[in-house]
Amino acid sequence: MSTDSNRRLPTEARREEIVAAALRLLGERSVDTLTTRDIAAAIGVTQPGLFRHFRTREEIILAVVEHAQVSLGRIAGASLARQDDNAGRLLTLGMALLAHVEANPGLPRLLFLSTGDPGPVRDALAALVTAQGRVVAGLVRAGQEAGELDPAVDADAAAAVLVGTIQGAVLRWDAEGRPAGLPPRFPPLYAVWARALGVGVARAAPKRAEAASPGRRLGFLDLAPILAAGTDPLDTVVRTLHAAPTGGLVVLRAPFRPAPLLALLPGLGHHVRVEPIAAEGWLVWVGVGGAVEVEDLRELEPPEPLERALRVGSALQAGGWWFAHLPRVPRMLLPHLDGRGLAHVEVVLPDGSAVLAMGRP
Repeated sequence: MSTDSNRRLPTEARREEIVAAALRLLGERSVDTLTTRDIAAAIGVTQPGLFRHFRTREEIILAVVEHAQVSLGRIAGASLARQDDNAGRLLTLGMALLAHVEANPGLPRLLFLSTGDPGPVRDALAALVTAQGRVVAGLVRAGQEAGELDPAVDADAAAAVLVGTIQGAVLRWDAEGRPAGLPPRFPPLYAVWARALGVGVARAAPKRAEAASPGRRLGFLDLAPILAAGTDPLDTVVRTLHAAPTGGLVVLRAPFRPAPLLALLPGLGHHVRVEPIAAEGWLVWVGVGGAVEVEDLRELEPPEPLERALRVGSALQAGGWWFAHLPRVPRMLLPHLDGRGLAHVEVVLPDGSAVLAMGRP
């Protein structure tokens, strides 16, 4: 067996090795019975060596949950991008999830079970489980909007049934000794669920949010208070984007780089751009239904931003919209826009700059 002295690894590599070992061990035991002694022995280090990278067992479990969130987000994003219709995306997503579970049998301990002790670990596990349902519910709503799924069906209830179907397939597979071939079990189960939702039955698509409403064209959502309350923000983000018209822009602020969201949102048909902001975390610019161009005017000297906005406004055709990133809220500009019959909405970002959406009704 290797020892700490002859098996030095860079800190990040060692942390990844510890997380991978913990996930492997969860294929053999529950979250509650996993110990730091088990993990240290699995990678051939002492417990003091383990604690140089994680101070407590709880920190390791939280890192495993974060790893699972990121990996599942990447898998979901890749799966969703392979299909053009939401019903097909759900089938592909379910099979990809089962394939990942088969390759990582420790995942069910995180996805379907939780520790009994209150605290950050249980909260993180609950958020991981809940995120599955929210992704599926978002796809169901998108399918209803596109006329692919029955709009009368409750999207959250449909998501709960489908996630429960996936859970049942995994638990049965586990009880049978984990034989090869888990993903092929899903299509027949999915077919029953899809038939209940009327997949493949032509119907008129419900109208999306009114494109003429300026307030829906541009939005800002701060994820920090949602996360601080111990809530997964995915559902709030999906609902916010669903309420915006195609061609709208929603700016998200996150205290850390939200890897699961960045992986998932493109698969839901949105365009994502991310950038760090000094001492404030990250901004995620989400173009609803596709890329949205935002002209950056922050480096222009006054009154150039105002003059640029007025020139663009004069050239806008009916139904046209323009987005600009400005150094601050353009208070002197707004009366001019009102006087010219231009609709507009503004949001202030954490660094004091502002985004302007301007359109001609």
